Amino acid sequence: MSVVKRIALNTGWLVISDFASKICLFLISILIARNLGEVELGRYSFAVTFSYFFTIIADMGLSGLLLRDVSKDRSITKKYFNNILSIKLMLSILSFLLLFILINLMGYPTKTKYIIYIIGLSSLLNSVAYIVRFLFEAYQDMKFEAILNIIEKVFLAVLC
Repeated sequence: MSVVKRIALNTGWLVISDFASKICLFLISILIARNLGEVELGRYSFAVTFSYFFTIIADMGLSGLLLRDVSKDRSITKKYFNNILSIKLMLSILSFLLLFILINLMGYPTKTKYIIYIIGLSSLLNSVAYIVRFLFEAYQDMKFEAILNIIEKVFLAVLC
């Protein structure tokens, strides 16, 4: 396949994925706001924001490293994938333990803590799963990345 055709196809997949994701996220935001109410929406927003800081620790730039190096040399895919997966799993466990300790030291209500535990665990597992998505990008095959993104957002919308 020519470079121009590959770029056009990848761009098309990304545009479709981005459009579908934005629509799903818009619907999810409306559903969450309607169903939770003011207090619970504030609690949910805090949990998402608090948990997000710990996903930064779990990644430490490893996904970008995988993308950059594997896109240059595909022969290192297995080695990088295994090593980065192992490191991210350890960092995710460490991040979750840190999240758990900090939220318990801060004196928040039990309900808020449980929400943070669930969202934090989900975010950290998602961070590990993103390794596969970065491999699709490294191999310049955005069709699978786009399909995964759309499925994820539709699944979230259905759950709400």
